[in-house]
Amino acid sequence: MRLRESLFAAMLVLAPHLARADALADRLFKSGQQALAAGKIAEACDAFAASDARTSRVGTLLNLGDCREQNGQIATAWATFLRAAALAQQLPGEHKRADEARRRASYLQPRLSFLTISVAEASNVDGLTITRDGAPIERAYWNQGVPVDGGTYVIEASAPGHDGWRSSVVVAPENARAIVDVPRFKPIGELVPAVQPAPIIATPRAPIARRDPAPASSPPRFTPMRFAALGAAGLALGAGVFGALEGSASARNARDANARCQTPCSDPTGLALGARASHQATVANLAFVGAAAAAVGAVTLWIVGRPAPIRDRVALVPVVGADRASLTLSLEF
Repeated sequence: MRLRESLFAAMLVLAPHLARADALADRLFKSGQQALAAGKIAEACDAFAASDARTSRVGTLLNLGDCREQNGQIATAWATFLRAAALAQQLPGEHKRADEARRRASYLQPRLSFLTISVAEASNVDGLTITRDGAPIERAYWNQGVPVDGGTYVIEASAPGHDGWRSSVVVAPENARAIVDVPRFKPIGELVPAVQPAPIIATPRAPIARRDPAPASSPPRFTPMRFAALGAAGLALGAGVFGALEGSASARNARDANARCQTPCSDPTGLALGARASHQATVANLAFVGAAAAAVGAVTLWIVGRPAPIRDRVALVPVVGADRASLTLSLEF
């Protein structure tokens, strides 16, 4: 009697919690159906999986398996349909859904992809553990083809006192076979090189501080004499242009005067043009002479006015004789 009363009391305590779990599972199941109808396959799978985690039901598992198949997770869908068949087989009145679940699983079985973790006898050292994407793989599944979904998997193996190993493998989504061979492990002692005696290192003396001389500043590129050379060059250019213009005008006036005058000339205009042409020719000649002199002066000033390292090699040597005196310019290149 007391046992019956205790069980009844426990049911009264657990009943509200079970009811809340069933209600949450129902909401998640409906959310999954809505997402699946909207074409949101991954979201629907997550909702069905969350509902199944709350309360396992045949209908939830059938919808979850169908969702996993649409999402390309063939192995997971196959395993889910097998779960649905096993659960339906235990419930009265669920034989039809059990048959449907087995039919769906049989349809997916030829499409399964398998991954084999091959562990040779030489690699099977004491304490060996193998993981797939961080999840441990039981020894019973070593050297066995295990159905997996398509994707990339990281396989890691480790053992006490041995160097670890890591590899990755890509498995096709359907009807594929992939094998990962776990290599022979080397003890860590074989990987550590023999300890060599520490070399004797002489302590160096403290370096003697020394002060490097300050770098000599480069002389200015343009000295006052070179600025003067530039001015003389500009004067030579202006005089040359002026002389060219005057010479052109002189030639033009001379041509007009010759057209008007015959020897002897009595045409006042022709005579005036001839006189102007003669004057312009004289001015042009003087301008050319001045331009030449300015150019020579510009070159001389440019050479003489070089910066100090070069100017030291330029010398003006006075020459005094009995009847003459002069300056000699000496250049060293």
